[in-house]
Amino acid sequence: MSFISTARAVADAAARSPRLLSTFVLSLFFVDVCARSLARWHTAHNETFDLAFYVRIAWGFTEGDLYNPIVGASVWGLRLSPVLYPLGWLGRWLGTAPVLLVAQALAVTLAGGLMARIAARRLGARAAWLGALVWVAYPHLGHVLTYEFHPGTIALLPLVGLVDAYDRGAPRALLLNALGVLMCREDFAVILIAFGVMTLFTHRALRWSALGVIAASVIWLGVFTLYLHPRFAPPQGSMVLHFGQWGATAPEALRFILTHPGALFEHLVIPKRLLYAFKLGAPLLMLPALGARWLIPAAPILGMNLLSQFPTTLGLDSHYLTPAVPFILVAALEGAAVARAWLKAGRFVLPTLIAALLIGHLIAGGTPIAQDYPAWAFGADTRTEAARALLAYIPPQATTQVPDRLTPHLAERQHIYRAKSPPQGADYVIVDAHEPQHDAVRATLKEGYRLLDQRGALSLWTRTSL
Repeated sequence: MSFISTARAVADAAARSPRLLSTFVLSLFFVDVCARSLARWHTAHNETFDLAFYVRIAWGFTEGDLYNPIVGASVWGLRLSPVLYPLGWLGRWLGTAPVLLVAQALAVTLAGGLMARIAARRLGARAAWLGALVWVAYPHLGHVLTYEFHPGTIALLPLVGLVDAYDRGAPRALLLNALGVLMCREDFAVILIAFGVMTLFTHRALRWSALGVIAASVIWLGVFTLYLHPRFAPPQGSMVLHFGQWGATAPEALRFILTHPGALFEHLVIPKRLLYAFKLGAPLLMLPALGARWLIPAAPILGMNLLSQFPTTLGLDSHYLTPAVPFILVAALEGAAVARAWLKAGRFVLPTLIAALLIGHLIAGGTPIAQDYPAWAFGADTRTEAARALLAYIPPQATTQVPDRLTPHLAERQHIYRAKSPPQGADYVIVDAHEPQHDAVRATLKEGYRLLDQRGALSLWTRTSL
């Protein structure tokens, strides 16, 4: 079957049953995301400690242990993510890491269903499948859903729910979805504040609900920022990594930016920052510019990404972009409706948008059909076998200090540390020769430890007293 005949068949199916087609697209998406995220975890190819970080928090909730040894701080100074509490309890029976990964995939898939409904409102009932396609094809989710776990990704469901509640003029749904966002991450309160301000000026029937959202968000963020974080913050947090050039704390950074406009200008005129908006909008034909009101809730996230000095923040595959994506896509759908009404050749807007999306996905979508697909990350290899062999030596109750990609497999225990951290006197230490800190870690093992086994770049050391 040729490409043209296939496209016609899909178009005919969409015309006959757009909801059925969107459900089919999202079901495939869910199965693919679950399979690949679980495969990456199972083969020990997670490259950062994020999955382990949240596994340890979720597991700690069920044990009454609110200290996270991976970063050396209490949960109260890290994230306010109550959504992890029920997931942690479910993880006691099914395994915390698999539960978190599947829950993340399910939440994002359900959000895609809401996006299909939003597309149908703006572009007609037959466009429901287009909302689902925009959701899964935009070159972002294919990366973040299989790379690690973040409660902020689960927040995509209530974030899209906010837009759906806005469209329906449903005050209770608006408040409930805002609460859902706050239960995922406290810093997403800045999104809710911006969303509430937009709603105040654009939707009279929801003004009181918008005021409630703003008030709750300010209180939630204020409690964390002014009391919990200063009291329980880790020795070194993400604030310094992202905004350390501006100041060690948020007030210091804000003061520096306001009093040093020249430094801010030099930071923003770097080509990768100048092209950031184009990078985000190109797969959507820059249509979000025509639905600009929906970029207001996205503005705090996009602004912080531009201010950040962290090297990967401005990537399409960065999870720092994730909370802004729903609003960028809704802006694109609204922009498509505007362009279709304005242009004489408006019937070509949607086909061109679909073509741009597919081209963007083929280049940078992060899925098996994309050019940038990291196939190595989802299959067992010699590194996987080496990791499994060394992990099998470690008893369930032993204290451990291991490289980041192995921490998710040991996170459900009281004492688990990163190999990049200072020596913790752990019972078992795994050293990865490929990590920059390799020599420094090995130097700490010269006394009091003996080499137990070595597999490729990984070596397992244990205390001589054991």
